[in-house]
Amino acid sequence: MKALHFIDEYYFEGTNELTNENIRSGLTEEYGSASRNGKFALVNSKGKFLTDLKYTNEFDYRENPHLNYYFEKKKLVSVLIDQITGKEVLATKDSIVEYWNPNNYLVKKYKQEKYILVHDGKIQPVPKDFKRLNGIPLAKSTIFTYNNGFFDKNGRKIESAFVPHSNFYNGHCIVQEIIKEKQRYNYYGEPFPRRETRSFKIINENFEIVKSLPDIQATISNFNKYGQIIVNRRYEDIRNGDTDNQYIIDYNGNIIIPSSKIRTEIYEVSEGLYLTEDATYPPVKERSKLYNYFNQKGENITMSLRERPIYLGFKENTAQKYLVAYGTIYITLDKENNMISSTQKSYLFDPEPILPYE
Repeated sequence: MKALHFIDEYYFEGTNELTNENIRSGLTEEYGSASRNGKFALVNSKGKFLTDLKYTNEFDYRENPHLNYYFEKKKLVSVLIDQITGKEVLATKDSIVEYWNPNNYLVKKYKQEKYILVHDGKIQPVPKDFKRLNGIPLAKSTIFTYNNGFFDKNGRKIESAFVPHSNFYNGHCIVQEIIKEKQRYNYYGEPFPRRETRSFKIINENFEIVKSLPDIQATISNFNKYGQIIVNRRYEDIRNGDTDNQYIIDYNGNIIIPSSKIRTEIYEVSEGLYLTEDATYPPVKERSKLYNYFNQKGENITMSLRERPIYLGFKENTAQKYLVAYGTIYITLDKENNMISSTQKSYLFDPEPILPYE
């Protein structure tokens, strides 16, 4: 690929330099957008083109794969582009509704109310409610869930009083059970308001209750490939009143990362890699103890550091993952979140990690 001529031919934006400030804020990327005459290309931080100059939108570093478009013989083509390699992982003249991986995605026929699901390589028409799916069934599960109900693998609706709050993983799903008290009437025959009891349960694919989850007030994510989900409980805190507190369980209801004694938010920065952060305001003295990274095994990755910086940013490429701060790689992980090294290495001034496209 030819080198990029920044000044006289192209307008370049999107790649934040590897400065201390950008690393602290987690805004360092390895690519950006080059544009000319209203068309965009993906370019790496060294000025090398990763795609052709043909796309209609600039590239958003927060999304990978990234949704973009181009015209082919006056027909609009929707594409998903891997922003590390620049390769198109999916291209279609239909509208891309949801994309999970190359074998699982949902498209809408252009200018039609027709939805086509590709699931494990099988192509089938599905109802429009599939655009509201809670992820896809994983680990040999066969039932799809959306915000109001259930579908079987052929797209037929399944009647149930349960309200799904996750996708199915290994035949298990988190649902809400709503029980209304018996209707009572006053002297004039007018109905009294009925109380409702709402509680979370784990059910199997026969819609049998496997386990009650009395502490859960909400689900924050869906089951990932490890069968784990971020959930929310509420507890009474003397200083802050009722306080949200997030933790992680697996599809059997086992706790992977326990809740803490102060308000906590959890982010899945990469599949099976979690950032736990003190969410109290103003911050409390326990903050440094709560700002941690955990893997899907529940292991505290940051415990390996002798000196812990205030903020660790997350970066990854197709081979490895990094926790970085102030121009330094502090922890290197493989793609399954196992630690490769906790030896500090300068990221700004030493040779950069070799990425697959170099």
